[in-house]
Amino acid sequence: MLGKHQLDRDARHIILPEVGIAGQMRWQHARVLIIGAGGLGSPVLGYLAAAGVGNEGCLGVSEADRIELSNLQRQLLYRDDDVGNAKQDVLQDTLQAINPAVNVTREDKLTPKNALDMVRKYDLVIDGSDNWHTREAVNDACTQLRVPLIYGAAEQWAGQVSVFNVSDASPCLRCVFGTPQEARACAEVGVLGSLTGIIGSVMATEAFKVLLAKPSLEGILWHIDARDMDVTRIKLAKRSDCPVCTQKHPAGTSF
Repeated sequence: MLGKHQLDRDARHIILPEVGIAGQMRWQHARVLIIGAGGLGSPVLGYLAAAGVGNEGCLGVSEADRIELSNLQRQLLYRDDDVGNAKQDVLQDTLQAINPAVNVTREDKLTPKNALDMVRKYDLVIDGSDNWHTREAVNDACTQLRVPLIYGAAEQWAGQVSVFNVSDASPCLRCVFGTPQEARACAEVGVLGSLTGIIGSVMATEAFKVLLAKPSLEGILWHIDARDMDVTRIKLAKRSDCPVCTQKHPAGTSF
């Protein structure tokens, strides 16, 4: 049950008909893994922690980087004095300052070798990584274990979000983008700081909906160009020749 402090804190969510006490409890007991705590992971973590996601479960964070000065233009969980510190060390304190009840779990850097063992502990995975090898490892582990996956990317003025693996009909990341792909680094091409906030906020919103078993961006690639605020929704199809999601795997988490 939620105590008075929690009821007051989460009142604006609880009053939503789609959430209520039951939905808030689902969020609190969820185990969510966030891959990357940079431009996309920062807003995702901030909104999930503030909402009480993981209070009784956990927010797992896979992030091995240290904070650089160039991160501060868009990664709002960090401050000037944090430069040089491990992101994991700062996150622990920052997220618990946002919500002292949140349970933050540190995870190792995700690799193809440890992806299955890491992902199987969670109900939902949110991928805010910035390289294709990590994205492939996350996708393949989530697909094999049938764990829902939220994908997001941002570059220059444009970004996109999709949701995979909620149902058997869902395409996976390889269905959509093939292999291999390599995102250009922000250091090379730049990225609008507020755009990462937009994409991270949409990813967090999709996480809330998936945890509530509400319709999401599964089977849809949501794309925004911030230069003219043009939004496009692209319908995605599952490929019959996909080497990953066409394999039969045991059922995973069901919300």
